[in-house]
Amino acid sequence: MTVETITNPIGVHALVWVGDTSPASLSYAIEKTKATGFDLLELSSSPSPRPS
Repeated sequence: MTVETITNPIGVHALVWVGDTSPASLSYAIEKTKATGFDLLELSSSPSPRPS
């Protein structure tokens, strides 16, 4: 008999780690998310403000 396990992944928003969605910032946020044991990284659907 096969038992299906249902999980509820815990995520963290990218803005906890970084203030923008540049490739370098996202790479850092992914590494921090993974290193701290979160299951997924949440991203905003709206564009991040660009630094002046």
